[in-house]
Amino acid sequence: MEFGIGMTSAYGRTTLAVSGDIDAATAAPLRSALSTVAEIGDGEIYVDMAEVTFIESAGLACLLEAHAAATAAGKKLVVVQPSRVVSRLLKEAGELERLSPDPRP
Repeated sequence: MEFGIGMTSAYGRTTLAVSGDIDAATAAPLRSALSTVAEIGDGEIYVDMAEVTFIESAGLACLLEAHAAATAAGKKLVVVQPSRVVSRLLKEAGELERLSPDPRP
């Protein structure tokens, strides 16, 4: 599946919808989008990862960096609707509860 990012903002929440494969080649645009959202987004930032088909450590690094930046800016960043591959990576890295406190089963 081709990598893609979409952004919406409403009701004090910015949602970044990510789809496709997240690897070393797509980490830079993801990092840029997450950085932008952390800077200009509303108080809550949701990263919808329901359509992510593959994710490796470069993607995890982007999420951790964005979470730290959002927290430093007084915002909340949460991974919502993580796909199975995202949930598995977050769980294996010990970051599931921090990044996705209410994951989809």
